[in-house]
Amino acid sequence: MIYQCNIASKGNSSTEINLDDADVTSEFRDIPDTFVDILQNNYPLVETFDKFLMMLDGTLGDSFFERFPEARGLSYGSHMSSRSVALQTFLRSKKVTFERFCSLYWPHFNSNLTKKQDPSRVFTEIISHIKGGLQAGESHDGKMSSEGYSLLSESRATTLTKEKREIVYSLFQAYEKMKTERGEFDLGDLVNDLHYRLRNGKYEGDQMDFVYIDEVQDLSMRQISLFKYICQNVVEGFVFAGDTAQTIARGIDFRFQDIRSLFYNEFLSNRITEKQEKGLVSEIFQLKQNFRTHSGVLELAQSVIEILYCYFAHSIDVLEPETSLISGEAPVLLESGNDENAIVTIFGGSGGGTGGEIVGFGAEQVILVRDDCAKTEICEYVGKQALVLTIVECKGLEFQDVLLYNFFGTSPMKDQWRVIYGYMKEKNLVDEKGGHSFPSFSEARHNVLCSELKQLYVAITRTRQRLWICENREELSKPMFDYWNRRGLVQLRKLDDSVAQAMRVASSPQEWRERGKKLYYENNFVMATMCFERAGDKMWEILARASGIRTSAEQMRGTNPEAASGYLREAAAMFESIGKLEPAASCYCDLGEYQRAGRIYLDMCGQADAAAECFTLAGCYSDAAEAYAKGDQFSKCLSVCKKGKLFDKGMQYIEHWKEHVNVQNKELELIKQDFLESCALDYHKRKDPNSMMKFVRAFCSMETKRVFLRSVGCLYKLSLLEEESGNFVQAAELVRSWGDVLKEADLLEKAGQYEDATLLILWYVFFSLLWINGSKGWPLKQFAQKEELFKKAKSLSEKVSENFYGFVCRELRILSDQQSSLPELKKHLQASQQHENLRGEIVSIRKILDAHLKLNFSKYDWEDELPVDLNQHAENKIFWNRVSVRTLVFYWNMWKDNVMDIFQSLESVDSEERNEHFEFCLDYFGVKKQCVNGNMVYLLVSKDVDWLRNGGHKGLHEDRKRLTFDSRQLVVAIRLYWQLELVCVGIKVLETLEVLNKFMFLGSAFRKSTCLLYIFEVSKFLLDCQYLNLKYGDRKSLESFLGISRTYFDLVFPLDWRRSVSGNFVSLRETDLSLDLLEDIVFQNVNIKGDLCYWNIGRVMMILLSSRKPVALGDKIHTVLQGHPSWQSFIEIFWNGGLKDAYVALALQSALDDTYRANWRCFGTPLSASTQKILEHLTFLVRIVQEILDNRMDTGSWIHKSNINPDYYQPLLVLKLVMILCLICLKVSDCSQVLLDLLVGRNNIAYLLPKKFVGDLLSRRKSRYLNLNVDVVAEAFLTVEDPLLIVSTENASPRIHAPCATFVDLRRSREEIMNTLFPKKTTTHTDVASGAPSLNPLPDANLNVNPTDGCKLKKWNIIDDISEVINATKGESQSSFSDAATIKKELDKIVHALATAFANAKTCVGEDATLLREVRCAFDELKLLSCWFDASEYEVGDLVFSKDETKSLQQVVEGLQSRRPMIDDFLKQSGMSEEPQKVVVSESRNTSVEEETVNKDGNGSGLGVRKTKERRPYLPFLGELLEDVEPSVKSLAQEILKEMETMSGESLRQYL
Repeated sequence: MIYQCNIASKGNSSTEINLDDADVTSEFRDIPDTFVDILQNNYPLVETFDKFLMMLDGTLGDSFFERFPEARGLSYGSHMSSRSVALQTFLRSKKVTFERFCSLYWPHFNSNLTKKQDPSRVFTEIISHIKGGLQAGESHDGKMSSEGYSLLSESRATTLTKEKREIVYSLFQAYEKMKTERGEFDLGDLVNDLHYRLRNGKYEGDQMDFVYIDEVQDLSMRQISLFKYICQNVVEGFVFAGDTAQTIARGIDFRFQDIRSLFYNEFLSNRITEKQEKGLVSEIFQLKQNFRTHSGVLELAQSVIEILYCYFAHSIDVLEPETSLISGEAPVLLESGNDENAIVTIFGGSGGGTGGEIVGFGAEQVILVRDDCAKTEICEYVGKQALVLTIVECKGLEFQDVLLYNFFGTSPMKDQWRVIYGYMKEKNLVDEKGGHSFPSFSEARHNVLCSELKQLYVAITRTRQRLWICENREELSKPMFDYWNRRGLVQLRKLDDSVAQAMRVASSPQEWRERGKKLYYENNFVMATMCFERAGDKMWEILARASGIRTSAEQMRGTNPEAASGYLREAAAMFESIGKLEPAASCYCDLGEYQRAGRIYLDMCGQADAAAECFTLAGCYSDAAEAYAKGDQFSKCLSVCKKGKLFDKGMQYIEHWKEHVNVQNKELELIKQDFLESCALDYHKRKDPNSMMKFVRAFCSMETKRVFLRSVGCLYKLSLLEEESGNFVQAAELVRSWGDVLKEADLLEKAGQYEDATLLILWYVFFSLLWINGSKGWPLKQFAQKEELFKKAKSLSEKVSENFYGFVCRELRILSDQQSSLPELKKHLQASQQHENLRGEIVSIRKILDAHLKLNFSKYDWEDELPVDLNQHAENKIFWNRVSVRTLVFYWNMWKDNVMDIFQSLESVDSEERNEHFEFCLDYFGVKKQCVNGNMVYLLVSKDVDWLRNGGHKGLHEDRKRLTFDSRQLVVAIRLYWQLELVCVGIKVLETLEVLNKFMFLGSAFRKSTCLLYIFEVSKFLLDCQYLNLKYGDRKSLESFLGISRTYFDLVFPLDWRRSVSGNFVSLRETDLSLDLLEDIVFQNVNIKGDLCYWNIGRVMMILLSSRKPVALGDKIHTVLQGHPSWQSFIEIFWNGGLKDAYVALALQSALDDTYRANWRCFGTPLSASTQKILEHLTFLVRIVQEILDNRMDTGSWIHKSNINPDYYQPLLVLKLVMILCLICLKVSDCSQVLLDLLVGRNNIAYLLPKKFVGDLLSRRKSRYLNLNVDVVAEAFLTVEDPLLIVSTENASPRIHAPCATFVDLRRSREEIMNTLFPKKTTTHTDVASGAPSLNPLPDANLNVNPTDGCKLKKWNIIDDISEVINATKGESQSSFSDAATIKKELDKIVHALATAFANAKTCVGEDATLLREVRCAFDELKLLSCWFDASEYEVGDLVFSKDETKSLQQVVEGLQSRRPMIDDFLKQSGMSEEPQKVVVSESRNTSVEEETVNKDGNGSGLGVRKTKERRPYLPFLGELLEDVEPSVKSLAQEILKEMETMSGESLRQYL
């Protein structure tokens, strides 16, 4: 059970109070600080509400007061007990009461707001409603919002308008802001914090069975609702007692009905069913029988209550009138005669005099006044003759006699008391003849009447017997006096000496002492002092006086600190003088003289805890430790030693307790451990690691050492400690946390985890090759420790397994920065793919791609056919150590796809699934993903890397040695790097393709088209890539490359149509890439501003009629053709039905006719290629053809304005038109005359046609008849390399005699038709080989072979040995070689011999073209063979070739064996023959070299030196380029090449 009371309850609970009990600082000393585990003998708990709050605060863990820096500073981080000196000192200085609110806050508010406002009313609204009302609990912070508070004005239970509430709320906001700035709090703050912690936590204290709360009207709703947490007995566990008519406490506005609502909503919610609720909220039980005063006083008090019922029913509970069995005289209204002061009449105005017997009121009599001002005025008159109290001060007290003086005269109502006449009129208490004028009642205007009536009620009910009411202004009191007189509740008496004499009653010293004690416990120290003085009790008098002085000091501390300190010192001396040492010590605490206070507590009070706390606050840690040690407070003693840095002293206490104090060893160990950790922590903070480790090594266990060193972040020290202790794995884990990779590898090696150590070294090598020494990433570069780490990785891997050793060797070769051949790189790539090693795969791909980009364009193979399997084609090329445009793009795509996978992986970095591409990125950038304290972090090996400088520093966090990176910022940095890398490499690929395209400026259309298609593929991808944010310059470059790719149109539809008619080119045009590019060209032609010109229309129509329809562009094409209705009509028909539609031909004819009729002659609209392509199938255009050929001037002008060379194009146009006429003539013989006129007429065009072509057409002419037939046309067409094509659905060759024509049977398969149209040419192996220049014309510089050995080789036994092994394994799935190293060594000797021979051949031997070409092919094949037998990366087992690899190996060996005679001849010619000779090598079309040997003396005899006269050979590939070139261009090119043959060195370079 808990009994909630106020301090006066305790004061009145005993008729005799000893001086020893009068200790204001030891309030309820026997009550614990929390509700946890309260001893049974402490029940029932009797405590004040403040004590209840402090116990609740102590029960909930972290104290409310710990949020205040000043409180934390006083407590030095220790738990805040409600008894602690520090907390009590803080409460006295920082708790805002109404008095503090008035003195320190109210004067500083905006005067415009405080004007006409009552501070008491404002404080009440803040505490009771804004922070303490029912609605305040609904807010998350326990404070009503401005809107919510304003809405209260709409309630019937209010006297404040909305406007006034807005003012009050503004004052509340100013108050809260000032309170926060001052670091202070009020009771509402503490209550709200308790509610928050109880709502979000769990109450762990004892549950009460019953709670009794007295004077409940002095509590707010929020304060009352706290009791629901400590008592679950909602049925009968709560009793609330009080009197709502006495709610005059500042800050409280109360009704019992509000408690019923609160109990219903707060206490019963979620605990019972809805059906049970109605019977659980009991009715208000009224105590009607009054045992204190008589019925006359009760009736007068009830008359005041009835007015409250009438006007302010919302502020008071409606109860039945109280009754009493005690009789007494009616209250008296005193009238002073002759305007005399009633006080002077009663007490004589002596102020108590200076001598003689004091005659006045006794201890059971009191003068009640309104406020302190009136109290001061009256005290000047009465002195010590009577007790003078304000109404607020007398609440809770009772007296025999009460004089209520000048209540109405000092009322803020003034003449508004006349409103009582309105009430009297309602009750028929007004004399109609009286003629009283009075205002009508308005709650808004007369709201202060409520508090006035309640104060009047309290004043009336303070008496037990006699009540005198005296006023000095009749006009203000008259309304109430008339009211009471009309009801017959009072008697009138004229004040004279006799009445005054009757009023005065003498008291004994004992009565004065008892009254003084009651006043003392009500904190009315001034009146209590007077009582003790009247009682002659010096000790109580000094105690009360000292307490009063101390109270005054507290009130003026904020306004006059100096005076406050003087008062405190005076009070402390007075307390000490009477032996009241605890209050004296608390005064010294308020003064900040903690050491003096500690001495008093320790030496005079015997309170070691309080003394130690004061010593601690004073910084006297040694004294504090000694005090705690005396009380066996082990933990607190060591805590003080920690604060005072008394580490040695603390160790002495520990040793002493071990020997002399009966304490469990476990407890001492815990205390010791805590102290040692604190000492170590202190040295850590002082950055003294050596001293710290001295204490750490003394810890009780390794685990405690780990926990501590981890907590302070001394992971390096912990790693050393773990290593010293042999815990290598744990040490490695620690080293890993700050990214010391090599140290971690060393520790793992010591722990025997060789595989993990090796993988770490590989990762470190990879990262270092990329970024060390300021490198910018790719390509891999050399660094100082590389060779050492390579050796260590191999050494460690040998201890794991043979397979793992092979993997490491291969990985090191992949990561090596040394140049490798393409077959080697391919082998690395295949091995990485086989073992799912993404790092090796990406690195190998990039190396292969880089090898392509670094090669001179002349080293590229040119292919004239589409490969069936691009994968296999690329693999075969690389296997043969050759590259081409397709291999370049193939490996670009492989690398690009991995980069795209990286981009995609960055979108799911937090996924729990394995993300191998993101893991590769972490390896690439030197980042480790680790779990630290339950959180995933990204750890960096080094912050001095280039990718960080380019935008990565933003997310970098440095914690001692540890460098971590935010995941979001890491993703941004990785994405940025790969964006730049993708664009950079892509542009390099495009630049290479552009060079190759330019290199093919005279090459076949197929080769040039291949380059352009790949330029389109790469540039289009980069422009459309969703992961790229292209810079302006990069975008312009890519758009330029895209523009280059669009010249593909000119290759697909060339002016000379014959250049695009080849099997390989037709196949190329059918590829998706070609179709995409043509679609892009269509888009580029229709996506222009304004109307389309015929040039654009022609290009679009040509693509549409010869390629797939770009479905996505259908609407766009239709829209842009609005200005050309005939073409728009054609597109509609064509789009819906295609060429099979019956009307499409007519629509096309109409469109072409409109185009031809356009004024193209004037504007030079270029129709050349587009129009001619479409005309060739239409017989109805004979007339148009004739006009074009007849009007040669217009036609020439048109060609010229179309920016086409007329000399080149006009013969082509004429030839094409004549061929069209020929075809028309075969079907429409009437047209033959037109053709004949064009060939032999007056204005014939025969001179523009090939003579053989014209001659064949005229071969059967007879007079005016041309006599054309299929055979004649076919023979003529064949002469211009455009054979006649005869297509049918049957075999037409027996019916049609045309040996020169090509017959196509549409019943055949596509492949058969293509073979008919484009028969394949057979090529020898030599031709293919010679088409690809050597990638490596010289052997590796690292070959350790004697060059003279190679020149003397007569037999190649090693080649025969390889052939024997291959032949022996025929039919098997693979072949193996046991001594690959020896084979490679022998092959290297041959390679070096040939290299030496090549070097000598430049100055010693004349080159025969065929011989030199064959030897160079053999040289390349020997190098390739040497590469294949390089097994150094494995260094274990036999070298095994698969079945396909064995087949390729056999081809190379057979080729070398077939070339052996030529190679032998070459070696002889370049060998060191002993006899001087003159060698003349026959000229080829490439080379003409003449050499002669002369003697040193110039006479031609003896061992001489060679003199060489050399003409520069033109390169074979240039000759190859001229095969398909026009004769005039070919002739010019040959002249240039002949001129180049005479040049060499610098002159040739400048010429080029």
